[in-house]
Amino acid sequence: MSLLCEIGYIKDLLRRHGFGFSKALGQNFLCAPHVPVKIAENANIDENTCVIEVGPGIGTLSFELCQRAKQVVAIELDKRLPDILKETMVLHKNFSVVQGDVLKVDIPRIVEENFHGAKTVACANLPYYITTPAIAARKVVVTLRGVVVVAVRLPVDAGLGGQIFAEGFYGDREIAGDHL
Repeated sequence: MSLLCEIGYIKDLLRRHGFGFSKALGQNFLCAPHVPVKIAENANIDENTCVIEVGPGIGTLSFELCQRAKQVVAIELDKRLPDILKETMVLHKNFSVVQGDVLKVDIPRIVEENFHGAKTVACANLPYYITTPAIAARKVVVTLRGVVVVAVRLPVDAGLGGQIFAEGFYGDREIAGDHL
């Protein structure tokens, strides 16, 4: 189990970085160790897969994704979290973070520049406030059902749907698991 799921470690990490949760961003970090493991397992990731992660927080899910994937690029809105991620993900050379709003960043460019045509999966654990706008904008691949995370695998293909990642760029969605 990763230290990133231990409450004492999380509290110390956040204290050292002077981090306080933002209600406006709906921040809650994963601390149940089985949840990030289950999300990563259900995302159909292997050593040839590249991952776009939305909202990595302190890296709890990122850690599990990096254990399985060729490369993980996380998109994080909160400007305070990339410094924390530098610490928590230091041993994962296959991890990088893009600071920005997933609704505004150029995801096709990020994928093209980082993944070079490799199989790409998107994974996230999003706060409620972003779920509806993200899906409506066809930018995000995850939705919440109550407190359950649904990971969606996105092979490069043409397709339409309410949960496609970037219209005209990715499609053909597949729900990998919704019973975490």
